[in-house]
This record gives sequence, structure tokens and C-alpha cells, in this order.
Amino acid sequence: MTTTTQQPSSDYFNSEFEHFIQTQISGLILTERENNSELNKEQELIISIDFCKKFLIENSSKKEAESDEMEKRRSQVLAKLVELKLELETHRESLIIGDDTTNIKRIKYHEFVMQSVRGTNVYCEVCLSIIWRLIQYWRKCKVCGFRVHDKCIDQVSRQCVSTQIYKTDFSLSLQICPENSLRNQNFRCAECLANISFDEESDKIPRLCDYTGLFYCSRCHWNDSMVIPARLVRNWDANKRPVCRATKQLLVAIMNKPLIDLPKENPLLFKFVNNLNRIGRLRNDIMLMKCYFVSCKVCSSLFN
Repeated sequence: MTTTTQQPSSDYFNSEFEHFIQTQISGLILTERENNSELNKEQELIISIDFCKKFLIENSSKKEAESDEMEKRRSQVLAKLVELKLELETHRESLIIGDDTTNIKRIKYHEFVMQSVRGTNVYCEVCLSIIWRLIQYWRKCKVCGFRVHDKCIDQVSRQCVSTQIYKTDFSLSLQICPENSLRNQNFRCAECLANISFDEESDKIPRLCDYTGLFYCSRCHWNDSMVIPARLVRNWDANKRPVCRATKQLLVAIMNKPLIDLPKENPLLFKFVNNLNRIGRLRNDIMLMKCYFVSCKVCSSLFN
């Protein structure tokens, strides 16, 4: 009777090599720590990255590259290098952002906070160029969402919508697209005062904001679409219409705030819109049961 010896799988050799690489890196860090007791995490990551780079350079000759086993090892080290670089960027990002409120920059009533390198690239609202998150620092206002390169932050001219919504007498405009003319604006953008015109030769065509009824240039109006409060209240029209950047930031900031007294502004809606009428009855029932909700521990925990 003959017996066959089962060969170890390739996964076994891969895990052995990964362990070897990790042991080498740990040894280098321990050696460096003996010479430098103040070695920090960033320096440890740099040592690990340098080791991976050195391995790839030393094992990139043609003869070694022809070996399938060496090619697999190089792929593993390359994957390790990418992982270490991403960890280094994340670590540096955490040091920059931090949790300290002193990191917030306040300009024009904005509260700009440093943002993560991860996610989709967005546009700077000052220079209008793409924010490459992996290589450029950028900030976002906590209140209105204004996005800007860290290098462009001193050039911000638009005030934060917090100057409006935090006023005690603040209220939304419930007039449907107030009529206005470009002549009344002296053919200038309502925000930045840049020259705008409907002439074909003009490079700045006016764009109408459906909320304010004013005309804006392409820098201040990106053709964003939002539901207009006035159209919703007056006509129960929830179709989105183009608005300027300032209006979009305002409407986003107050999205979940109870600012419209609908029975007062348009009481007939409850008669003609069945779903709205049903919601109105439910709210009345909830108000009648308010005392029970307040005394119920389970309900209180849900609301909290």
C-alpha cells in the first residue's frame, strides 16, 4: 500500500511569507526604537513603507521577475505598501482634524472644519476647481455645507446662512418667484455683482433663482434644484426648480426645522390633499395623548 504526501497549499506559503514580512518590519522598528525612544506611529509607518519599497526595488530584476513565486511575493509586498500608505494618510489626517474645537476656522460666520480624504471629489466654491481629496486639504462649513480649499479660505465672500436662520424674526419667503428684472439689478449678479447679460456675446448668462426671483452669474448659481417652499405651500407643488448656491445652502440648513405654519398659510390644503388631512388628524391625536407620552419611559427614550 502506497501513501501520498499532501503538498501544502499556496495559501500556506502566502501566509508564511506575510508573517516573514511582518517579522522583518517589527525587527526594524524595534531596532530603531532602541536608538530613538521617542519613535512615534508616523515614523514607524515610514520605516515600514521604506522596507517595502526597498524589497520591491531589490527584487525587480528580470530573472527574478520571471519566477512566478517571486512575482506573487512582489504582489503581496506591493499590497502591503498600499495598505501602509493609506494607514499613514489616515493617521496624518486624524492629527490634522483632531477633536479640538480650536481647529474650526470662523470666517464670514462660517464654521469651517477640516474634512476627510475619503469620498468623492467636490468643487471648491471659491476657485470653482475640483478638490482632490487625497492631495489637497479642504474644509466644510458645519452649518451651511460651504466647501472650500484650505488655501482659498481667506477669499470666502459669501456669508453663512446662520446669519439669517438664527435671527428671532427669521421666516421663509412664501412668495412664488418674486418678479424682478435684470435692469433693476443694473445687469449685475445679485451676489457677487459681476456683469451679466442675455447678449449672445456675453460669457456670463444670467441664471434665475426661483426662490429669490433674482439673477445670478454661473459662479453663484450652479443650476442646483430644490423644492421651493412657496410653491409647496401655495400650490402643493413639490417639483424641484433651479436655485442659486446661497439659496440651496439656506434651504438645506432649514430642511428639518418647523418654520411654516401650514394651517395658517394655506388652510385649504387640508381639504384637498387627503394625505395631508390624514397627517393633520394624526398630529391632533398625538397632541391629545401628549401627557401619556411624557410619562412613558419607553416613549421618552424613543424621542431622545
